Amino acid sequence: MACALHRALTLGTQQFWLRLPGQGRRVLDAHFSPMGFDDDDRLWPKGESAFSGYQLLLEYFTFREKFMFVALNGLEQVAWPEGITGFEIDVLLNENWPHDLPFDSDNIRLHCVPVINLFPLEADPLHLSPLENEFLLRPMRIQDGHTEIYSVDNIMRDDKFCSSRHTGSQAYVPFSSFRHRGGMLRHDAPERYYHTRVKRGPSGLHDTWLILGGDAFDTDRMLEDETLSLSLTGTNGQLPRKALQSTLLDTPVHASQNVLRVRNLCAPTQPCYPPARDRFHWRVLSHLGSNFLSMMDNAEILRGTLALYDWTESEMNRRRLAAIVERSAQPDTAF
Repeated sequence: MACALHRALTLGTQQFWLRLPGQGRRVLDAHFSPMGFDDDDRLWPKGESAFSGYQLLLEYFTFREKFMFVALNGLEQVAWPEGITGFEIDVLLNENWPHDLPFDSDNIRLHCVPVINLFPLEADPLHLSPLENEFLLRPMRIQDGHTEIYSVDNIMRDDKFCSSRHTGSQAYVPFSSFRHRGGMLRHDAPERYYHTRVKRGPSGLHDTWLILGGDAFDTDRMLEDETLSLSLTGTNGQLPRKALQSTLLDTPVHASQNVLRVRNLCAPTQPCYPPARDRFHWRVLSHLGSNFLSMMDNAEILRGTLALYDWTESEMNRRRLAAIVERSAQPDTAF
């Protein structure tokens, strides 16, 4: 039903009419446009160096409902009477609606938005040891059995053993920012950078481990009592799925000077983690360095590439990928 409505509204409309209270019907210059593809529609934060298309693929396999939103364009041109409380819009489709797909007002919802369980938190101060290469991160004062670390947002070094060249606080930059350049740009590379990896811990939670690097870090790592302060983004892991599996969230929320009522329309989904299966990271690296044209003529390669973005282990997603049986492309010239 949702897919049929989305297709009809975005690709199959012929005419719009607007009817205001006490007035006759008039033609409305309007159209529906699909949502979910703009930067403002992202479900989770995107790294500065990441290509947005990769995130769209992850979002498609993780939460397809995100792409079932449409925007009605053209209402901003209407001169609305003061005190109006409602209006009607008639939409004429260019094809007959299938009789076996009846729908009502419950199939179309207004003022809805996807919600993701992320929140800021601090980590316990990290005391560096010259004998360790990886450091396990823990949220500060939170040992509730479900809080996990989603990302490391900021790392600052501030210790009393600073050389004349390094005074005060120094920040670590993410390894994924690709600012640690070589060649002629090696002198502009950051002195300290960090990288994280996630793996399942003995408790069943997914632990985040921190790896540090950089010329300044390698030089100063023998200093004693060096401490890092970290800002994190956290998530409640499996808790939302367990707590709201059959619970209706219907709570007034004070936003600015207005009171809004928030209600969930469906149960939270399961959290998704990067696959830990063998050679997954090597397959990702191979994909990032491949020629995209090689995917156009081989359905098997295309299925394997798209499967890298399916972290849900969902049977429906496996069927969608298996449905790709043939793919072909031909060169075209634009003038």
